[in-house]
Amino acid sequence: MNKFLSKFVLAPRIEVSIFEATLVFPEELGRRPPYHVLIHHLVQNESRNNLIATKVAEVLLQNRFPLLVPDRMDHLELLEQLVKKMSPNVEIVVLEGTLTNKQRRAAHARIAELRLGIFDRGRF
Repeated sequence: MNKFLSKFVLAPRIEVSIFEATLVFPEELGRRPPYHVLIHHLVQNESRNNLIATKVAEVLLQNRFPLLVPDRMDHLELLEQLVKKMSPNVEIVVLEGTLTNKQRRAAHARIAELRLGIFDRGRF
């Protein structure tokens, strides 16, 4: 077995849960609205965001390790606020592209230390 493959075989079990949320866009957007308009409505959808935050809070209560990877900073910040409201005693570590190397190393160390919930913006 090669080195690369053995890392995956020996790694701890990772469970990925996918939750679907129905989202209906307003008719006034038309059949093919621009991408940025769709994303705006997706990010600002209150029921979807509450569903995401609720699922994260449930996972935290089970002492599991949630990872959120939103694509936009405004969505990241919104979800962070919602989760903090639902789970005020939980420390959240945010990883995103504007962190310095020192800040990123400190965040990784903190995650390893406490196995915290991670919020990560999808692009760096």
